[in-house]
Amino acid sequence: MSVSTTSAKVAVDSNLQRAEPLLRSEMPKLDAIRGVAILGVLLYHGLYWGLDISKFSTFERAVLTGMWLGRFGVHLFFVLSGFLITGLLMDARNKPRHYSRFYIRRVLRILPASNHFDFISDSLCAP
Repeated sequence: MSVSTTSAKVAVDSNLQRAEPLLRSEMPKLDAIRGVAILGVLLYHGLYWGLDISKFSTFERAVLTGMWLGRFGVHLFFVLSGFLITGLLMDARNKPRHYSRFYIRRVLRILPASNHFDFISDSLCAP
């Protein structure tokens, strides 16, 4: 009996040592969750939002009502972003100037897309 207890203890110890870090450079499961969130938001905006579903059959109404759940995709995006941003901050907390480096990287990542969107929307909506 002591042999099995010892071997089980060794197996548990070896599993703990091989544990993967919480954040990795590639996380396919999070990509899958992100894809589900995108699909949910697209289905919600494309098939449910703004439709008068009383014109459809019972089955079609049930399917369209199920698309209502797609609005939770936005919340899922916020949760994923919070998880990833917290992980980035935790990884960099021992480096010098970690907050300033984090915000500089965020600005350099967000501003180009924001400026392109502003330019395109201004050029399309200009009188």
